[in-house]
Amino acid sequence: MLKKLTSRRAPSTRLGRALGVGAAALALACTGLASAGSASAEDRIPGFNLRNGSNGLCLEAYGEGTSPGTAVDQWGCNAHLNQLWSESHDAFGRQTLVNSYSGLCLDISGANTNAGSRLILWPWNNGWNQEWQYTNGAFVNPTTNFAVDVPQWTNVWGTQLDAWPYNGGANQIWK
Repeated sequence: MLKKLTSRRAPSTRLGRALGVGAAALALACTGLASAGSASAEDRIPGFNLRNGSNGLCLEAYGEGTSPGTAVDQWGCNAHLNQLWSESHDAFGRQTLVNSYSGLCLDISGANTNAGSRLILWPWNNGWNQEWQYTNGAFVNPTTNFAVDVPQWTNVWGTQLDAWPYNGGANQIWK
């Protein structure tokens, strides 16, 4: 079943975005990612956009959310920091994706191993459900072989993304 998030986004301001950069740097430092042998928080901001191969929409933190449990959805690409991502590696070389606005990691909610599990933002916890390998244009979790997926190939803005078995479809490609 397709889950559409329906609340409207709060308006952004230049000051709000600037404060978000500071919060992201602080959050990265607090999560331990910045001290895990990777680049400093300042080196990760602003990051990069991830545009879906099937519909051209960008991966983002829903509603510019910065708290644990914020949904990860798709939205028209814009200049907002909640659409910017960076890669980070832990001491063992495992890769995770960090939202530049919140400093939180892309996470399979509840470490769920069922196809269709929702993607959220969560503080780094060294969990398998936050590990992503870039494979043929898709971000794939090596434990489950689930990819970051646009459910049912929808082009609806605000649709929460899920983890689905990797199949190489354009709805799992991010560039």
